[in-house]
Amino acid sequence: MSFENYIGKSESVEELISATQTQKICATLGHRELKDGDYLPHLWQWCFFVRALHKENLGRDGHPRLGGSEDSFLPDFGEVNRMWAGGRFIFLESLIIGKECKKVTTIKAINEKSGRSGKLVFVTLLHEYFQDSVKKISEEQDIVYKEPTPPKLSSDLAAPSADFSKTYEPNETTLFRYSALTFNGHRIHYDFPYATKTERYSGLVIHGPLLATYMIHTFLQKYADKKALQYSYRGLHALCVPQRFSAEGRILESTSDLELRFINELSKDSKVAQVWINKDGGIAHQGQIEFC
Repeated sequence: MSFENYIGKSESVEELISATQTQKICATLGHRELKDGDYLPHLWQWCFFVRALHKENLGRDGHPRLGGSEDSFLPDFGEVNRMWAGGRFIFLESLIIGKECKKVTTIKAINEKSGRSGKLVFVTLLHEYFQDSVKKISEEQDIVYKEPTPPKLSSDLAAPSADFSKTYEPNETTLFRYSALTFNGHRIHYDFPYATKTERYSGLVIHGPLLATYMIHTFLQKYADKKALQYSYRGLHALCVPQRFSAEGRILESTSDLELRFINELSKDSKVAQVWINKDGGIAHQGQIEFC
């Protein structure tokens, strides 16, 4: 199937980065109170800019329906399960709470491949965030659509020694709140029968974006004087509640150990940290942070 007509397609959403919504994120993630004029913490923009589609425009999994209507941004890939695989960020400037913001999303690539689990479609979306007509953040998001097969629930990679570690144990309420904040209708996060019987997970699935958020914020809590320049992350396998895990990391002595790619080349005077989610000694998610 050819997807050439979709490459370059774009859509935009404008929204106020409101203190009211921000306070709900603070309560969900255990963050100190923020107010108008403060910087929005990294990755919290995911809790804004979501189109409110009517239920007839949603697929069986609760996500926007693929193809078949003028409201469909992406083509129809058939009967597939959706996974947020990873992404890359460039942090140019911080978004400011209390100001209008514009998000422009462009389809950058769609590639169909065959794997051991059947057909796979890899979609890369470019998200750009603007305030006062200035681009503040550039994000590439990787999404995988795959034929319905049992998901991977264990790790092949052992977690290395860490310079820092913080334990998390999100529960069903955490997942409900994060789904509500991101207006994410994906049923694997709140519908236990669907998650376990239809998509064959062991329980309700912890959001990949939430795990990515835990990783970068654990690093920034440990090194409060550091500034994140770029962030690259990916999921290796799903985590479900109830599960306890740790967000961990270490600063690299050499960038020759890099495993993920950034959007831009590394700055000359910057450093890089590896971060990961440690579940029972294995890596479930991993990432890299360029910082100064």
